[in-house]
Amino acid sequence: MFEIVKSLPFARLKDYLDVSFSHLTPKKLINILKTEVNLLARKKVVDSFPYFLVVDPTNICQLQCPLCSTGQRQNLRPQGKMGLSTFKKIIDELGDYLLEVHLIWWGEPFLNKDILEFVKYAHRKNIGTFISTNFSFPFKPEQIKDIVKSGLDILSVSLDGITPEIYHHYRVGGNFSWVINNLKMIKKAKKNLNQRHPSIQWQFLVTKYNEHQIPLLKDWTKKLGIDSLVFEQLLVLFGQSKHNQIEITDWLPQSKQFRPTISSLATNKSDNLKPGKCWWLWRSLAISHDGGVSPCCYNNDADNDFGNINKNSFKEIWNNEKYQAARSLFGKHKSKLPTLCNQCEIAKFKKSQCSNVQNKSKSKI
Repeated sequence: MFEIVKSLPFARLKDYLDVSFSHLTPKKLINILKTEVNLLARKKVVDSFPYFLVVDPTNICQLQCPLCSTGQRQNLRPQGKMGLSTFKKIIDELGDYLLEVHLIWWGEPFLNKDILEFVKYAHRKNIGTFISTNFSFPFKPEQIKDIVKSGLDILSVSLDGITPEIYHHYRVGGNFSWVINNLKMIKKAKKNLNQRHPSIQWQFLVTKYNEHQIPLLKDWTKKLGIDSLVFEQLLVLFGQSKHNQIEITDWLPQSKQFRPTISSLATNKSDNLKPGKCWWLWRSLAISHDGGVSPCCYNNDADNDFGNINKNSFKEIWNNEKYQAARSLFGKHKSKLPTLCNQCEIAKFKKSQCSNVQNKSKSKI
């Protein structure tokens, strides 16, 4: 857990700790300690439960962002939306152990009409909720009020520019005016309703096309009522399209401060995952709109699922043959059963890959 917290940007760290502590219970704390012991021992059969969860309300998005497989309509999993009954089943089975559920994965959460019902149900179960959205909708004031009153802890808004021209360069198909207007309405609604939450997080994906606007963002955060500003690094997720890799080198910013590390470029993983080490198989998991259980959020192919929550209980899935085989990759006992994790560069990473990726990046900048 420490390496996750340590690698988070300060703004996101504050939100993460705020949500975690506000929803912590003695039972959840005991489970966290058991989880960390199991992770440290690299046990393939565990007696603990994940305390962080990713749920995909839908893998559909109205935008066409150029580095996103959903935006480019290249996802391997059929499109769909999660039903409220599936979400309730997940929460009923795992809710006693969860600190937070992220209602985002491959699509735009607000395209699922039940998204605020998801939030309310989790809120009633004392689980923190996080939604990441492009927020590009012509919302009415009453809809914004519903978001504020839902119990949502964090609303992360992807806004990668402070002018329409720069914003539309990456958020293809988005509406800059809608996003700005929605943020202003959220600020007003929180004030009128005397609500501290949701905490509004501005997620700014840094590219070479928008990095020149970074010095201007501080004033905008005050104007829009933003609680925290997070600079997101470019990353192409493992397995996200039929292609081996969507090219990102042409988008990398000039500032090294905002570039992904060489390790991340080589593994296509975020910086809180280190080569040879993976915490997902013990601390967390991701569940797709169709109930498919993935070992992490880097999979969008149903053929790679470890089970399906609509067909089996979570307990049946959590220690099944695939989970045991995947955990064995990082432990002493090896398994011959191949899983998605066998293809992952975190599990098979070699240091020589770093220099190869570094040389490739330099040659294209």
